[in-house]
Amino acid sequence: AIAQSPIWGLGKTIALEYPDLWGGLVDNPDIAELLAEIGAQDKEGQVAYRDGQRHVARMVKSTVPVSGKASFSSEASYLITGGLGALGIRFARWMVADRGVRNLVLMGRSAPSDEVREILAEMEKTGARVLVMNADVSDQAQMIRLFQEIDASMPPLKGIIHAAGVLDDGVLAQQNIARFEKVMAPKIAGAWNLHTLTRERDLDFFVCFSSIASLMGSAGQANYAAANAFLDTFAHFRHALGLPALGINWGAWADFGLAAEMATQKRDRLAGFGINIIDIDKGTLRLDALMGQSERVQISVSPMDWSRFLQQFPTVPPLLSELTQLSPVAKIAHIKSQLEQAPEEAREGILTDYIRNGIANVLKINPDQLDVQQPLNTMGLDSLMAIELKNRIRMELDIDIPIATLMEDIGILDFSRKIKTQLGETQLDASPSVTSTARPDSEEEMLA
Repeated sequence: AIAQSPIWGLGKTIALEYPDLWGGLVDNPDIAELLAEIGAQDKEGQVAYRDGQRHVARMVKSTVPVSGKASFSSEASYLITGGLGALGIRFARWMVADRGVRNLVLMGRSAPSDEVREILAEMEKTGARVLVMNADVSDQAQMIRLFQEIDASMPPLKGIIHAAGVLDDGVLAQQNIARFEKVMAPKIAGAWNLHTLTRERDLDFFVCFSSIASLMGSAGQANYAAANAFLDTFAHFRHALGLPALGINWGAWADFGLAAEMATQKRDRLAGFGINIIDIDKGTLRLDALMGQSERVQISVSPMDWSRFLQQFPTVPPLLSELTQLSPVAKIAHIKSQLEQAPEEAREGILTDYIRNGIANVLKINPDQLDVQQPLNTMGLDSLMAIELKNRIRMELDIDIPIATLMEDIGILDFSRKIKTQLGETQLDASPSVTSTARPDSEEEMLA
């Protein structure tokens, strides 16, 4: 059911933050099917049963042409929620300057910034009529008034781009209901308000801006992944009703908006994970093409370096197995060799120095500044830094540490002891393990 869909985004993030506790997502099984899944050995993390048939999730490269064009009319009006934000206003300018739109309704909760005011003035100079509305898309009463204003003062509404959204990041151990509600309201209640208030209108398009976080999970963004998972299902829900619908799972955008508000080193860390940023010009071309096609209801657009991205997983997730062919490459980490050759009494000190240097590296400080007794959750590690450290430990020591552990009230010394226990003498004395790396593949992907 559509109301349950946020659980899938949440579950994908739990799998990243608590891999040692996670089993998988199973939709609509009967008792026998559920028992079969519990005993299954194929590592599928996302399974759905329909009429006794087992279905599994896969992302595949899209065959949708990138040369299509959206259909706009100068005699119609178009609504962009989040239209006063950094991304929404740029798409508004594109619709006016490049696609001949003459009537726009841009709504947001806050007053326009100085930059947005300049773009508004620029659009109005071309003869476009832009109605700016301050409203909360999750508030039904406010949305009723907004549509009344559109009907009274604008040409017929023919299309909606739902781009509203907010972030409130933090690993699950730091989250609460209020933070989930804050992030989910514009995505879930907002989409539903737009749907119920326009389902009788003759719209040409209804585009939902979702995120790649809902497809693969995102450590530190469980609320955001859950909210966007609803939008993904919502697009298919509208399509099943015979209503126009398109869901786009965007990656991180360049130069402006949420991606630009990050510190430079945070953006570098995203690239380190294999998630590159979307150029606004290429992103606009993709939006134009996707709005001009009817083959796909949901599609993802994100420049990915799969060889880097897949390094965060012990094995390639089945979801991504169609996107890359892997070849085994022997890789022996220096730290593991050092531990294997060291006597038992020296291993704790080696691990302590290794962890302190790793934390210092992600914090960009001198290791001598770190007190090995200081709790990790007071050192300034954010979720991206924690993922970077987790990935390094996994690649170099061949063990998985839950993200939540890096946010606990535990110091470097105790953390090192925990790793030493997890490694165990048997593993340290074993022969070097073989890991897998993907063939280099860095390009802007459209994934179905």
